[in-house]
Amino acid sequence: MDSAHAEKVRFTIDNDTQEISIGISEDGIKAFLSINPSISARSFDPREIFEMIEDERIIVGVKRRQIQKAIDEVNRTLRPIRDVVIAIGTPILKGQEPYIQYHFRTDRQVSFSEDETGKVDFKDLGNISNVNQGDLLAERIEGTPAISGTDVYGKTLEPEPLPDVSLQPGAHVTLSEDEQRCYAAEDGQAYLKNHKVTVSAIHEVAGDVDLNVGNIDFNGSIKVSGSVLGGFVLKAKGNITIAGLVEGATLEAGGSIVIKGGIKGAERGKITCGGDLITTFIESGDVLCRGNMFIESSI
Repeated sequence: MDSAHAEKVRFTIDNDTQEISIGISEDGIKAFLSINPSISARSFDPREIFEMIEDERIIVGVKRRQIQKAIDEVNRTLRPIRDVVIAIGTPILKGQEPYIQYHFRTDRQVSFSEDETGKVDFKDLGNISNVNQGDLLAERIEGTPAISGTDVYGKTLEPEPLPDVSLQPGAHVTLSEDEQRCYAAEDGQAYLKNHKVTVSAIHEVAGDVDLNVGNIDFNGSIKVSGSVLGGFVLKAKGNITIAGLVEGATLEAGGSIVIKGGIKGAERGKITCGGDLITTFIESGDVLCRGNMFIESSI
């Protein structure tokens, strides 16, 4: 016989001889039958079980055939049975919580990519989420409501209310009229700041551009508080501002480039800008400037 020993029982109902007991699960969804015959000649009648069920007012999901089968087994084998399910209600059907689906990277994990030859460039960390004005950044996905259940007494079991979520737009982000989607209000990078979807037109590097930072290809402007080390590549749709040196690196800007520490080209790398170039000096550097060049000391 199938039994459910792992189920926790809230209470039991016993007959006068305590040979028959009916247990009710903690959630009230199931009723279990246990029979422990004390006299070998004892013959059990299903009507005893049905009367106990009726007295207890168990009315949902009563398994009459299962009860008859259990009684027949006990009468035939004279062995006890435990926790046979004889009634089962309708469990609560859990719903799906609503959630926010993001259309940009929300983590800062490094993501290396391979070229067609299988070579990995460890300077390309791939941790910037470039977006254009009007891009869909995030949307609220509606959940599925939970469905109430019924215990073996016919009582309705109400599900716990599901937690709700809402979009939190930050700077340079617009929210749709129904508040179900948010969009980029300008070109730049998208990220989460204090759980708010935010877009910034400036990508800032607190120190040097090195292996910890990697190459940067950004849909806005770049500001570096340190230097750009040799072999690294910075591309910006807007402007690039470097507080330190550019040492044999490649810089491409749609706008202007300001390099306060100067350019040490080391006969590699290239500086290309669509606007003005402002720097202290250029040494062994390859420069293409479509605007004005302002050099403080020497070329």
